[in-house]
Amino acid sequence: MRKIKLKYYFSYWFYFVSIKAFGMVPFRMLYHFSHGCSYLLRNIIHYRKGVIQQNLRLSFPEKTEKELQTIEKETYLNLTDILLETMKMPSMNQDDLAKRFRFIPNTDLTDAINQGQSIIVASAHFGNWEWGALAAPSIVAPLKAIGFYKPLNNPLVDQQELKSRGRYGLRVTSMFHTTKTFNLNRKQPSAFFLIADQSPSDRKTAIWLDFLHQPTPWLHGPERHSRHYNYPVFLLMVVRVSRGFYEIETHKLADNPANLPQHELTRRYSEALARYIEKYPEQWLWSHRRWKMKPEKKI
Repeated sequence: MRKIKLKYYFSYWFYFVSIKAFGMVPFRMLYHFSHGCSYLLRNIIHYRKGVIQQNLRLSFPEKTEKELQTIEKETYLNLTDILLETMKMPSMNQDDLAKRFRFIPNTDLTDAINQGQSIIVASAHFGNWEWGALAAPSIVAPLKAIGFYKPLNNPLVDQQELKSRGRYGLRVTSMFHTTKTFNLNRKQPSAFFLIADQSPSDRKTAIWLDFLHQPTPWLHGPERHSRHYNYPVFLLMVVRVSRGFYEIETHKLADNPANLPQHELTRRYSEALARYIEKYPEQWLWSHRRWKMKPEKKI
């Protein structure tokens, strides 16, 4: 049995008390608190401020300094909103969720589900993707909903997060077991949910494409699995329409990905994601060190 470090117990109890406390806070008060937290992170702590500013300047070279500062301010508010909404998540029931989500119908997705096809759903760190995980099973029912995630270092918090994300039907499994999970479920119609905008750790397997005016590495997994199984691929975006309220939009990226040229599916995903980011720049996770890996040669 894995021995759990003492520090993990302390952080778990802090996490546990926090989610219980925020679970009792009304949403209106929660967002007042979020304003204070965003000010603290941006102006006092300067949380990843250099990363955010550099990412924005390189991604939007056409914008003025004033426009970039506005996006930066909204980015911090988006970050604290997501953090506090995630802390609120364990106390939300399905009725609460239904009031705060609107699914935009998509006939392509409906047809694929009605045909009993397995599908791949590629999403991103956009809007509140954590709340999106709760809503995902109802969108693809009766398909089995399977989501992949990166395990946390703290096993106690990790188990709590798994329980929270999966309580409405999403089967959550480690991203390190992706191939095994696809193989185990290949005979059962399933929807495989992948967050596809992380930075890859391996330069050799990364797919390099221009994205937001910069050479950008992409995970090879979504394309590799979609081409191998030839499952239809959809983009899913959780878009904030007002404070605490979201719309889920889906778009078909490919019917038969096995027939596409190499890297074409990743290109379609990256271009679709870029359009959303350009339209709602504050809703993406700019604090992520997305461009820390540089290409060995110009792409």
